[in-house]
Amino acid sequence: MTRRGVLTKGGVFLEEVGRLRVLAVDKTGTITAGKPTVHSVVPWNGTEETQVVRIAAAVDGYSEHPLARAIVAYATSREIAALESSGYKAITGKGAEADVEGRRYFASNHRYAHDLGVCSSELEAALGEIEAQGLSVVVVGQLPSGSDGGYVLGVIAIGDTIREDANEAIQALHAVGIKKVVMISGDNQRTVDAVAKQAGIDEAYGDQLPEDKVERVRTLLIEYGHVGMVGDGANDAPAMALASIGIAMGSVGTDTAIETADIALVQDGCDVARNRKCTPTSYVS
Repeated sequence: MTRRGVLTKGGVFLEEVGRLRVLAVDKTGTITAGKPTVHSVVPWNGTEETQVVRIAAAVDGYSEHPLARAIVAYATSREIAALESSGYKAITGKGAEADVEGRRYFASNHRYAHDLGVCSSELEAALGEIEAQGLSVVVVGQLPSGSDGGYVLGVIAIGDTIREDANEAIQALHAVGIKKVVMISGDNQRTVDAVAKQAGIDEAYGDQLPEDKVERVRTLLIEYGHVGMVGDGANDAPAMALASIGIAMGSVGTDTAIETADIALVQDGCDVARNRKCTPTSYVS
């Protein structure tokens, strides 16, 4: 049934909403608008900025991730010619790899670059400065191969605006009995902390792979009994399936997230245009 822009897969789920004590939320597309844009490009190891973007766009050309789409859109807007890529491989919760002009490149988050062993102390410091601004980072580089240890071409800083009604919605949830709102995100911890502070989130956990999100929800279920999980991506689906109730951000959500969810928000927020007060019913009734 549908009411106020909310698709519910059965009345039992509305009853469960009333029992919730904790709400776990993803960041991108849930607390933020899910429309990230490139903020800046930081070349590394003598690489030209254009080459950083060209390689990143080639690697991310097959990806549907919001950050990947932002990079491809940026390359198009700058009229940076696309390169052919092959052997695309998504690294769940971390980034992607592909072959470009006979070499294997990656476009990944901070965690994966660190795991590859390509982060110097200087690069770590640069990444820290970007992340402290609440920006997401995509590290672009060549993968280690044989005796070649791999290297970083550059870093792309990407920003996404917090939903204008996010803080108000969280306050409204607390007012009706939600004891805690917890953010669990695959983004780096510094960025997650910055966004959580702006939105009024109670607790925030970054660098979370899909399996980490599942364990986080499992822990909350043991402690609180009734836990909702709100997300928009395929990485959120396993945690949504485990939660007492899964809620998908419908307008920006992936098919996997929407299919897994018990409730889908067709309208992802309050009806600001009509000056409707932001209340919990705008989200879950």
